[in-house]
Amino acid sequence: MTSLLCILLPSAILALPIMKYSLETWGSVRTLHLVNLLGFIAYAPMLVRNLWVQALTCILYPLYRGFLYATLTTFVAQEFGPQSVGKSKAILPQR
Repeated sequence: MTSLLCILLPSAILALPIMKYSLETWGSVRTLHLVNLLGFIAYAPMLVRNLWVQALTCILYPLYRGFLYATLTTFVAQEFGPQSVGKSKAILPQR
């Protein structure tokens, strides 16, 4: 399962046109609501005790992660200015 996630994690770049469209059309705040919904959809299959269903999480997690970081960075840059993006990333907890 870990190797599947490692293979699929860079695939979030394929969703860049969708991210760009949602940020330009809906704005940062509404896209953050979409990110929350996507996070729920991405992690809900983990509650099922079937490995093949849980593999759906490995497919949806890169999309959720890409949307999360792109939207947060855009939101911080729009609300607080581009100079505060690096500071906000330093304050956010790192894994």
